[in-house]
Amino acid sequence: MAITDRWIFLALLVLSVSASAGKVQGFPKSLYIDAYFNHQGTNRYTEPYRKITRNGDNFEEIIASRINKAKKKVWLAVQEFRLPGIANSLIAAKSRGVEIKVVIENSYHNIFSDLTAREVSSLSVYQLQRYLDFVKISDINLDGVSTLAEKRKSDAIYILENAGIKIIDDTFDGSKGSGLMHHKFVVIDDDTTIVTSANFTQSDFFGDFSQIVSRGNPNSLVILNSPDINQFFSGEYQVMWGNGRIGGSKFGVDKPHLGIPTYFFPSGESVTISFSPTGKKIPYEKSSNGLIKRTLERARKSIFFNLFVFSEQAIANSMKDKFSLGVDVQGVIEKNFAYRSYSELLDMLGVNMPSGRCKVSRDNNPWKSTAKKVGASNLPSGDRLHHKLAVVDERLIIVGSHNWSTSANQNNDETLLVIESKLLGPRFQSEALSHINRGTLGLTSTISKKISDRKQKCRGKFL
Repeated sequence: MAITDRWIFLALLVLSVSASAGKVQGFPKSLYIDAYFNHQGTNRYTEPYRKITRNGDNFEEIIASRINKAKKKVWLAVQEFRLPGIANSLIAAKSRGVEIKVVIENSYHNIFSDLTAREVSSLSVYQLQRYLDFVKISDINLDGVSTLAEKRKSDAIYILENAGIKIIDDTFDGSKGSGLMHHKFVVIDDDTTIVTSANFTQSDFFGDFSQIVSRGNPNSLVILNSPDINQFFSGEYQVMWGNGRIGGSKFGVDKPHLGIPTYFFPSGESVTISFSPTGKKIPYEKSSNGLIKRTLERARKSIFFNLFVFSEQAIANSMKDKFSLGVDVQGVIEKNFAYRSYSELLDMLGVNMPSGRCKVSRDNNPWKSTAKKVGASNLPSGDRLHHKLAVVDERLIIVGSHNWSTSANQNNDETLLVIESKLLGPRFQSEALSHINRGTLGLTSTISKKISDRKQKCRGKFL
């Protein structure tokens, strides 16, 4: 897209704050794109909830500081929202006359402080863990008892709704909900957009109360300083919000396809944006997974990835083609999903494993020449690799909320960014390699035995 006069104004504004681009933790800094990681770096801070002093970037403080500067609007879309610190920043902004809108996933549109014992007992394992963390967060005076008054001061959803801030979810299109409202972005005023892979939860930002060694699920956070990008995200948000009433919103495949624009910066950097899902009428090449595939196909030297889930065969096939041409492919997948029968990690390791029902996908394409530096994440107890990150040739960065799966592509409301930046590439690559180097790589004896046992169990049923 053409560069407008707003870029001149923005560049002068940024330069007035910083005389030079400077460096972040030894890496070059971009004037237009800020990048943060909750595990990486020499930054030290004390968590607001567990009071643990640790390394990493404080996502809550970073987001709250931007909200505190808002003058016109803060439009937030996130799957799960449980952080009272950000909730209070939104209330403060509302008191200044800032327009506040919040969109969340319907499964998490509940007030924890109002749950009865019976309702708590019916929570899923995932939600129960979140509830137990909430109870510990809400024990403000540390007397071991969370009173209703304390809970309400710590309940992000209650805080917002009690202050008159409207929250809608993906049932406001009149359905039972889209695949998932999985976005994690914030649009602020006319020039700032925050995109992250993290839900706004204690677990995704900081760590679990139940695991003292936990330091939060590894995630990234990107701030885009661009009026044009802000306008594009505002368009996606307005489609979801509609008139803010039941039946007046659009989620999932009912949303219009907004295209896949690329925005160029005076620095030579660029950002390509894709929103999911795409319906069957939209060609695969114009989908988010199609964009991931095309980006990987640009690789000449290396592909490094950190992924929560990787189950998209077409993307794995493209990676295989690049690997066969000598591209260095390294990466780790969240250990709870790395060795599932649908995981593309198995293809990369050259093996096939039937599911528990003795089914094998006909599209499986095990690599004959296997990648040696791919495997499963290895993190402190309680933490999960939540990245949706890849770095190609140390300059192309794939990031956002979008998992590498068919569900993300065809069902969920998702954000995918492809950032081209020689300045930021090394920093994202350092993050990816930090998890690869501590991962469990290759085909372990435990997994080999599991595959053998599964095949023995399914003999004659799937071959």
